[in-house]
Amino acid sequence: MELLTLTMLVGLTLASDAPHSPATQAARVPIFVAANCADDPVAAQLIAELKRELRRLPSFGVVDSYKQATLTFRLICSDPNQTEKGNVSRYAYSILLLNTKSLYDYELNFGVGRCGLNKIVGCAEGFVGNIDGAWLRLQRDLADGSFEP
Repeated sequence: MELLTLTMLVGLTLASDAPHSPATQAARVPIFVAANCADDPVAAQLIAELKRELRRLPSFGVVDSYKQATLTFRLICSDPNQTEKGNVSRYAYSILLLNTKSLYDYELNFGVGRCGLNKIVGCAEGFVGNIDGAWLRLQRDLADGSFEP
């Protein structure tokens, strides 16, 4: 994505103050949420809750494909053992900015963790905070010139 286009998207996101107005919806940052968590029901619920949380925010819009996205949130789960299966998900995650100039996207944030069945909403809210924080840092870094895509 060209620097000017990315900067304009950042500016529109900051300038809109009416949540979910038509102008705000057009300025929402498109984010693709993906998971590689076969046979992990906790992770499936976590991803569904994360998408619900992101859709509630005026600054992000969940999209259906990677090619439509500016940001990508990717969750990769380890295979649960028999005791944890259906109760706990162990994962690594990354938050990426689409790079149209190269094969590799820009990694904005990453981490590892675990989420229990009774903590799904809190885990999803934590991911939203991480995504929002990564987006705000990117805006700051673009503004001060310390990041140039």
